[in-house]
Amino acid sequence: MLSFQVATASGSVSWTFLGITVAVLLIVGGLIRYTRLQGEKEEEKTPEHRVTLRVDVMVRVIRTSEIYYVKASGDFVEVFLEKEKVLYRSTMKGMEAMFEDYPMVVRVHRSYLVNLFWVRSFSGKELDLQGQMVPLSKSYRPKVIPLLEKHVHSS
Repeated sequence: MLSFQVATASGSVSWTFLGITVAVLLIVGGLIRYTRLQGEKEEEKTPEHRVTLRVDVMVRVIRTSEIYYVKASGDFVEVFLEKEKVLYRSTMKGMEAMFEDYPMVVRVHRSYLVNLFWVRSFSGKELDLQGQMVPLSKSYRPKVIPLLEKHVHSS
């Protein structure tokens, strides 16, 4: 077996290759765990934005990042998620207020709010949200286009 002699002030210590390997692995494992715990603490400091919607008799908590867009539909709004659509009794103004702390959801039309995270491309008149086209009205264009350009350049 491969071994090393290390001279110290109190005498010499004999180390085997296996002993050194185990010590290094323990130190590296501790550093990895420490780094992972630090990352979890950072995530706790910045919780993800969520909205609470009363749907029928249930209350649903939905992460804002899961919302593609919101469409006005009479006295209700339709909230479009990745795999479903949720009908919620609210006005567009009320929905806009829910997202005021989450700047990625913006009004793009009198009948639409859009999560900019999901915009794949855009023209002067419409946005492509994962294959679903949403109108971009002339009155909201001056506010929305700079946000879209900033989002596209930062992604």
